[in-house]
Amino acid sequence: MVWITEKSDGNAEIINLLDTSSGPFSIGPSVVGLGNFDGVHLGHQEIVKNCVYFAKILGAKPVVVSFLPHPVSLIRPESYLGLIESYEDKVNKLLNLGIANVISLKFDQAFAKLPAHEFINLLFKKFNPKKIITGSNFFYGHKKSGNVSTLHLEASTYGFSYTPIQQVFFEGMAISSSLVRDALSKGFIEKVKKLLGDANYSLSGTVTKGSQIASSKLEIPTANFAWPAELFQVKAGVYLSKVYVADNVFYFGLTHIGHRPSLTENNRVWVETHLFDFKGDLYGVTIKIELLSFLRPERKFASLETLKAQIDADIRLARHLINFGLERVV
Repeated sequence: MVWITEKSDGNAEIINLLDTSSGPFSIGPSVVGLGNFDGVHLGHQEIVKNCVYFAKILGAKPVVVSFLPHPVSLIRPESYLGLIESYEDKVNKLLNLGIANVISLKFDQAFAKLPAHEFINLLFKKFNPKKIITGSNFFYGHKKSGNVSTLHLEASTYGFSYTPIQQVFFEGMAISSSLVRDALSKGFIEKVKKLLGDANYSLSGTVTKGSQIASSKLEIPTANFAWPAELFQVKAGVYLSKVYVADNVFYFGLTHIGHRPSLTENNRVWVETHLFDFKGDLYGVTIKIELLSFLRPERKFASLETLKAQIDADIRLARHLINFGLERVV
């Protein structure tokens, strides 16, 4: 079965590599960047750059082949922490970096049991690779039986070339999705931006009606949506943010991410954003929020009055950063 994403350009597809009932599927000749690409950080971007470069030299199509859902969510669910960004955001980043097609292989129990050699055999048949590029710590096949060494052997057998890309380092540490998650969990937003190649961490959601306490009692209207369930939970607290309400239309704002301990008693995490100098109704609108700087951790206030006083102080600080430190936060 082949699932086509909602992207109208047809450049992103999800396929079940083991199911031939829906007919043939093939892309090629290609240069394949192979991996999870969660977050599309600087290490991933190095693979993508090489993929695009060699595709031009070899007269092939630059393709990224990834997995959906994330393999760890199936193999080790107890240690799975969630995605850095949504599938749609990952696809858009890869396409913007010059990749022609993003193919996500459906990862299920049958796929997890696929022997390493059989995986490469299917990859060869479906994508006709002139070259495959991975990170230097790439594993594949049942119980990670395939690695960089075995992939070199497979390349010589099938007649394609293979290049493992060495890890990229930041402040002496190898850049990985785990390093990005660690920075997000600590509120190190500026560090995350550097790890993502000078790109702000972002998430999207459709604005829904909440308790309306912020607008009615605090006189600070907010655009709210629930934290996306598939995403890794960032540090709870207040952030200076940049909010896109339409393509190329944005406002700066103050975003609170957390459980709203001063207003409600529940375990649900909310994203609440006060847009500076915005007038209008955003209910039902999908907005994109870029986190620019972590201002303070979440805490419970004794009264709505003390909460409002703190939010007013947060707004003053945020506006100060915008007015006097714009080059640092955007």
